Amino acid sequence: MDPSAAAHSSSKIDQLYPDAQKSYYTLLRHRFLLLRSTLRCSPPAEAISALDHAHPISLPRNALSAHKEWRRLLLAVDPQMVQLACMDTDSVLEVLELLARMMSDVVRSEDTERVRRIGAWAWGLLGKSREVGELATEDVGTIRNLGKRAATILRKIQETENNRFQEEEDSDSRVSDLEEMAQLDMQDKHVDEIKEEG
Repeated sequence: MDPSAAAHSSSKIDQLYPDAQKSYYTLLRHRFLLLRSTLRCSPPAEAISALDHAHPISLPRNALSAHKEWRRLLLAVDPQMVQLACMDTDSVLEVLELLARMMSDVVRSEDTERVRRIGAWAWGLLGKSREVGELATEDVGTIRNLGKRAATILRKIQETENNRFQEEEDSDSRVSDLEEMAQLDMQDKHVDEIKEEG
């Protein structure tokens, strides 16, 4: 299949249930807008002071040890709303860039807990990021890169899902063919028995 065509094709399930997909998208969009407005509020001081070392609020661009620690945290610790709300734009974009580089490996690992956690981080960080019109070109590129990687992963998942769906259909078809052949064999035997008796 042509990769560009695959990127624009929907899964078999989406084709079978388009209204469900549209409703899901609408609900998801509303939840994202709610998240975005919540993260723009300033958290209470006591909630901020309750953040521990496993929930940092910054990631300096050139701090290699901080990058290493964030890589570990993204896989091991769920984000907290207070943590996300306290993060500055540069840190959000830096963590998004780090997350984009980790996504493929996490999805390939098939560790559902890590996949869920990476998704929660991406969701929260995107909710905290500023609108596209408020970002520099380089910053928009960071978010676009994350989106491209996510789309590639989604396309591969859909291809796998479509292949599995097709294999199931083919398998069902083969079973039906085998059942039909068995019935024909039974009919032939029955006809042969009648001929032998006659």
